[in-house]
Amino acid sequence: MKLFGMVVGLAATFAAATANSTVVYDSKTLATGTGSQPINTWQSAAIGSPLGNSFSLTGGSWKINSITLPMFDLNAATDGGSVLVYLMPVGVGTTPLHTGLSLTLGGATLLGTILDSALPTTQAGAVATPQVLTPSSLVLSPGRYFIELVGSGDTSNGGTANANTTDPLALKPRWLSSTTYSASMTGTVGEYRNFGVFGTTNDISVVLDGAGNAPYQMVIDGTPAPEPATMAILGAGLLGLGLTRRRWTKKSAT
Repeated sequence: MKLFGMVVGLAATFAAATANSTVVYDSKTLATGTGSQPINTWQSAAIGSPLGNSFSLTGGSWKINSITLPMFDLNAATDGGSVLVYLMPVGVGTTPLHTGLSLTLGGATLLGTILDSALPTTQAGAVATPQVLTPSSLVLSPGRYFIELVGSGDTSNGGTANANTTDPLALKPRWLSSTTYSASMTGTVGEYRNFGVFGTTNDISVVLDGAGNAPYQMVIDGTPAPEPATMAILGAGLLGLGLTRRRWTKKSAT
């Protein structure tokens, strides 16, 4: 009975530890002087598609529960475009400078598509009712990643229109940003924001700082994922409990 209590306690402690949801990145809560950038697909523009924020994970694997993105579209009611949301790995300790890469996001995974028509029409609406993605089984290893928002006209990254022309549908969605940066924003220290047309001379990745390089608004919520070794130890403990109880039952019966 004592062994049973010990194993149950172990399992309960383990379950509680892995169930705790944690905000690993938050540039929204402390955002000030809210601004925004259009997610357009102008290959000759200084600002374009994709737009991205980086975030880093440490201390083991993480299950990503939700990604919150405040966006709006002035013409949401009539806009037939969409925004593609990608996860792009960068690697541990890698400076995520994008200049010189191809127009296609490297190693990116599509997390979801947000219809422009589903967006609020004002900045205030974007703050009050941000878009929330809830990946069902996204488990990430430690490292740095980018969340990249892609306009529907960016054919290099899953869009359907001509990326070399102005796409009026993809021009309208806007991602909220903060006009100032604070190191108190959870998980933002040492992270990056990228803007400009991916893979062109206008493509720029800047580290967040107090000199005007503030992040786009984003919140990432995650849960520490159990490592295989931990699961094996717990499984062995439960198996041992089963064998012990079986022996105890047989002994009691005799």
